[in-house]
Amino acid sequence: MLIPTAFAKLPALESCHNNEIVFGGTVGQMANALAQLTNCKFLGEAHYHIGQQVLPAIGGMINFGYGISGSITSSNTYNILYQSTALSSHLAIIVQYRASNFELGSVYLNVSLRNTASNSYTGTILDYGMRFLEGVDLENTRDELSVAFTGTTQIEAPTNTTPEGPRPLFVPSANRGELLNIVVESSLLLPATIHVYDVLIPEVSV
Repeated sequence: MLIPTAFAKLPALESCHNNEIVFGGTVGQMANALAQLTNCKFLGEAHYHIGQQVLPAIGGMINFGYGISGSITSSNTYNILYQSTALSSHLAIIVQYRASNFELGSVYLNVSLRNTASNSYTGTILDYGMRFLEGVDLENTRDELSVAFTGTTQIEAPTNTTPEGPRPLFVPSANRGELLNIVVESSLLLPATIHVYDVLIPEVSV
């Protein structure tokens, strides 16, 4: 059935008392409301803030980075725990970041997916994920935040064994509803926030 995303009003209270027989339009309204709750309003999401330096332009006293041209000269890995739902199949990622050193080295941002069955950091790789590349997917900015977005394309189960272009992460059916680890690897780039959303699939069979 097609799941409505707009507000769906429930039936009148007097038609929904215990032991009352309901049929027709009332049943349709209740079915639509329940489907909307389970497939739209109860979708998972997670939001992480990563503490970084405050820019002088917005009241801070510390400059953007270290080294030549104020560039970030290191790589970092962030392990983001995400509690998936039974309906989690595609995870869209939005990362706010700063990077200003395209002239010094290869700037990129990798995002992949692991399970947490044995260890949160070294669990089995479920999706080798994607890579945002400098000059293609990433902006060369210093004193303001830029945004990297995976998009929301509902891909088929991926077969790549190395990162590919930006796309949502795919959660295998066997791992839906489990606690997952989203691994964010940054090279010469500072992420500030990481946002994870279940991708809405508006049409499902029930």
